[in-house]
Amino acid sequence: MRTLVALATVAIVILAWGSTSQLATPDVSAISTRAVQTALAPFTQTARAGPMSNDTPEGTSAPPPTATSRPTATATAPPLLAPKEDGHYLINVDIAPGVWRSHGTGNACYWEVTTATGDIISYDLGMAGGAAYIPPTGFEVTFEWCGTWTYLKGPSFYPPAPARRET
Repeated sequence: MRTLVALATVAIVILAWGSTSQLATPDVSAISTRAVQTALAPFTQTARAGPMSNDTPEGTSAPPPTATSRPTATATAPPLLAPKEDGHYLINVDIAPGVWRSHGTGNACYWEVTTATGDIISYDLGMAGGAAYIPPTGFEVTFEWCGTWTYLKGPSFYPPAPARRET
């Protein structure tokens, strides 16, 4: 049945194209709306009828729908907490303040935290694989030759100083 419909559709297009051998736009005014509806009816009826349409042979039924698994959301770190490579990062814009750990190897790891005017707040030059504390009051942090840095804990990692007792 579908083959006949496809052939009918091709015949309609050929009739509309005309008998010219040139590649020209077909004259669609020659095609009646009823002819197109008739040619496309089996396709539109099947689509509306669903899985239990007349296309199922007698004595059989369509298989039951199967449960499909939904894609699970993959947890990704927020941009401020995402692992960092060598480079310059603005604190609270590109990188979160807190404790970060280097996962590199070698003995030339350099990191520094600076103020907005370029003054160095803290720095270290030494073996990769250590940790750096990035204060929330800093402006920029620079990592060089340290490998990948991963976020460990926020500024609240360090407990507050004990309160002084008044005597």
